[in-house]
Amino acid sequence: MDARKLRHFLAVAQEGSFTRAAEALHIAQPSLSQSVRSLEQELGTPLFHRLPRALRLTPAGEALLAPAHRALRAMRDAEESVHAVSGLATGRLELVVPRALSVYPAARLVAAFHREHPGVTVQVTEATDSADAAEKVADGAAEAGVLELSTVPPDLRTWPLVDYELHLVLPPGQPAPDGPVPRAALRDLPLIALPPGTVTRRILEDAGAAENIRAEVRSVHTLLELVLEGVGAGLANEPYARIAAARGAHTAPVEPPYRHRVGVALGPSDGTPAARAFVTIALACFEAVGSA
Repeated sequence: MDARKLRHFLAVAQEGSFTRAAEALHIAQPSLSQSVRSLEQELGTPLFHRLPRALRLTPAGEALLAPAHRALRAMRDAEESVHAVSGLATGRLELVVPRALSVYPAARLVAAFHREHPGVTVQVTEATDSADAAEKVADGAAEAGVLELSTVPPDLRTWPLVDYELHLVLPPGQPAPDGPVPRAALRDLPLIALPPGTVTRRILEDAGAAENIRAEVRSVHTLLELVLEGVGAGLANEPYARIAAARGAHTAPVEPPYRHRVGVALGPSDGTPAARAFVTIALACFEAVGSA
């Protein structure tokens, strides 16, 4: 079993198709198929159910996912340890970020890291939400995550960066709130929401406002655009609420308040030099402005 075969297996598992995986890896599909078939022969069991119009992991394939991620991570850790001797002049950092935090604060942190270590490539993977991001860090699919810390399991190491308060964002044509908006009042508004399972969606559901959802979107950026177009109101954390307010939207905190504690997380191992450097830089970013 070698790293190349494991990378090929994980690519097929992620893409759900030999054709798409071959395109993503920039190799010929027959070569990819042969590599996966060789791995199956080596392990003595099929890893995929090859159905007429679908490809699905077998139980053996499911069992291999996390160990494959960990094995490749261990190899990359060894490479990064060598790179560290030259002061992180080269290498790669694999970072996972939920969609809602991709701009604030993740973009700022990646930019700060790049200024310190321009030779290190940062590969950013977008997660559905913070729970998904934490899972990717835990199973080795990413070295580090920027995420809401309330969703992080105890075996991950975390460092808090900043607290964001949740705000209601209303279209420009609606009356501006006089103060904090009770969560119960969400039941009286047409709403735009993120998918089920996200923090803001759970707040809407707990408030009994789910029936008022007029549109469901996958990113906070789309949510804000629809609010500004007058489709409905939505929930967003402070930095995004400020962006909307600058474009004419009305914003107010919700009552009782909800605060996101956002931080950075690493897996249970020591982590690569690049991942440890990212944590140091992230903490410095927020200490510099008195946010942590």
